[in-house]
Amino acid sequence: MATQRKLLKPDLRNALDGKLARQTAEIFCFDWESWARPKQLPPAGDWAIWLLLAGRGFGKTRAGAGWVHRRAMEQRRRIALVARTPTDPRDFMIEGPGGVLNNAPPCRAAAL
Repeated sequence: MATQRKLLKPDLRNALDGKLARQTAEIFCFDWESWARPKQLPPAGDWAIWLLLAGRGFGKTRAGAGWVHRRAMEQRRRIALVARTPTDPRDFMIEGPGGVLNNAPPCRAAAL
């Protein structure tokens, strides 16, 4: 959360600190759609599958983690994480720096 807070303008950061409960502030700071570049957001519509084909360093894993987290919170039950090896989903998509657990608010990560 500290990294996301640093990106905010000082007046917005102060407003968040003064008016929002800590849990609400955490959820805002971890809201991927607030921080993503436009090309990292899913296309409009209710898609079941989304292919994000981009180069190294684009933020594909982070974009996918944000999308998966959003769908999980909307009570969609089946989510497939497809990777080259059986351990890649865990090592990168779930537990890695751009993975779901490291990018969900701490108050919600335990539920995943």
